[in-house]
Amino acid sequence: MTPEQARNFYREQGGFAADNADWLYGLTSYDGVEGVTDEPFDVTPSPDSACRTLTDVLGRPGRS
Repeated sequence: MTPEQARNFYREQGGFAADNADWLYGLTSYDGVEGVTDEPFDVTPSPDSACRTLTDVLGRPGRS
């Protein structure tokens, strides 16, 4: 399945799926490989980002 075919599949569903086709496309792989998404997902914030750590928010380390 090509990326465009996957997006069209969601668009044809109507409602939420159609409105969020690009986002839904990134949730799963369409190349036949299980457990791999088609969109890269980087969980490391850039050093100059507005992301705060749990310690920043709480003022202390989180519990284990």
